[in-house]
Amino acid sequence: MRSWFSSRVAGAVLALLMVVVTTSTAFADPRDFTLVNSTGTILSEVYVSPSNVTDWGEDVLGRDVLMPDETVEIVFQKFTPGNCLYDVKVITDEGNEGLLTQVNLCETHTVTFN
Repeated sequence: MRSWFSSRVAGAVLALLMVVVTTSTAFADPRDFTLVNSTGTILSEVYVSPSNVTDWGEDVLGRDVLMPDETVEIVFQKFTPGNCLYDVKVITDEGNEGLLTQVNLCETHTVTFN
């Protein structure tokens, strides 16, 4: 009897885990993207802002940096339908800036700075 109960519990846990994994993937924000640092220098700050907004907001890297040839996943917390055009600004550890404007993040999944 104990073996039957253990099998049922294990099956239920596995089924629940599959639902959670599938649900989190299904609700991923279409604007989430991979940022690629191909600059050859360290990116110390990254800002992502809707193109129609003048305020950059907070550095999405926080206290981290992005080393040359590394990538980071930029994940949005709340999707606003119809808001797909974003500007992306990076600042290197040397103080140089790079800017991409009007990036359609609903269609682009990788943003590369060279």
